[in-house]
Amino acid sequence: MGGRDGVLIAVAALVAVMTPPVSAYGAHPVPSTHGPDPVSIDRLPELPGPAGGPGGRPLPRGERAGSEQVRLSLPEVWCGQVGSGDNLQQELANGMHKYHAVYAVPSDGLDRFALVATGLHVDLLQASALIERVYGRALRLDMGTSCGPQFVDISAVRLRSSTSALAALAGSPDALFNQVAADLRAAGFGLITAGDTYAAAAARTKNLIVWLDGPSPSGVCGQGMEYDDPSRTLENWNNLAGKLALVFRSSGGFCNSNTVRHEIGHNLGALQPGAPSAFDGAHCNDAYEDTMCYSQAPRRATGEYHALYFDYGNDDYWDPAGGALPHWTVNLSRFVCPSVDCNLPGGSSGGGLLDSDTDGIPDALDPCPTTPGTACPAGADATANRAGSARARVSRRRMRGGRWRLRIRVTGRGRARVVVKCRRRTVYRRAVSIPRTVSRRVRCRPRPRVTVTALRPDQRR
Repeated sequence: MGGRDGVLIAVAALVAVMTPPVSAYGAHPVPSTHGPDPVSIDRLPELPGPAGGPGGRPLPRGERAGSEQVRLSLPEVWCGQVGSGDNLQQELANGMHKYHAVYAVPSDGLDRFALVATGLHVDLLQASALIERVYGRALRLDMGTSCGPQFVDISAVRLRSSTSALAALAGSPDALFNQVAADLRAAGFGLITAGDTYAAAAARTKNLIVWLDGPSPSGVCGQGMEYDDPSRTLENWNNLAGKLALVFRSSGGFCNSNTVRHEIGHNLGALQPGAPSAFDGAHCNDAYEDTMCYSQAPRRATGEYHALYFDYGNDDYWDPAGGALPHWTVNLSRFVCPSVDCNLPGGSSGGGLLDSDTDGIPDALDPCPTTPGTACPAGADATANRAGSARARVSRRRMRGGRWRLRIRVTGRGRARVVVKCRRRTVYRRAVSIPRTVSRRVRCRPRPRVTVTALRPDQRR
């Protein structure tokens, strides 16, 4: 909400009931928060908010929605009946694993839910909007209130901790985060703990996005749980429910939708420490406009902070088109819908990950995604030739006359396409075998952009 408070039209439906995870796989990683994120992640502009009027608009019959159609269909204000539990009766049937929204206030704090509910509703929809615009997919949200399935289900929870108790912890953000998590567990929410096993975790279906209307640490906007688990399997711990994304207040209002998307990104496993641009093990440093990067990253386009990319270059936490990175990526998450309209009544989403051959193995993990089963008969699929993996380390040296000297070290397996662009103009393009070092001089007044994409064996360039 970027320092603003929304205006309530009716009042809300509420609290998510979940429980903690447990491991059938023996030893497992411990949930981490990587510490709080600074207020710099809260910079404007945000993506445009929903524009479907106070009640929303139905999807045109027979039409498959795009991101702009979704925006024009979702309601601009929140409506619902206030409660403290997850509204299961009116819940939109848009898949099993999703994000439930919570407004949390200290035990003795002023309840301002009626003033902020619309802002929370809008921020969560804006957080999904970038993924909808860039990838044609969406964050799966818990939708449905007494006013209809098109409104975000928001729980209003009074914590057991007092304002003074939380204020005493505000100097230590991790301690404050842990106390809020403990209070939410006491209120019936099954958040993950270090002692949980995989089996119990896998039984949960919802993560929490929580706005704390109380004492906040100085100079920070949010904090989110994440697992250091790079394994590229559906059993990845980042693919389980019971995680918390927490948004704080800053400058009189809650930090905005960029913060919401950033903290949810952490929950979903962005970034893993081994990602090429993960400079601190949890954030990228390759694009100022990337949701998961900090503000010291270089500007790549318009300079709209966090509002252009969800993984600039698709080389850190989202797979490139037609390829796959060698570690866990957010596009594998069961909390990301396979279509853009899953949060709309009548949307086409329902299920989980893209699975073209309906064999239960998502396309991104299936060696033969259009032939059921794990065996790939010769000639059965063009994509049985699944792409290998490719990552790159790029060094750039500026020379006189607008020239640059590039050294691109490509690692991974298989073959890759190396493309160098000056603004929108391609100045170099070549397919190479991996590993390979490409040394090249190019003319470009701005900083040239380098992308490296893994190729399938049947792709020449």
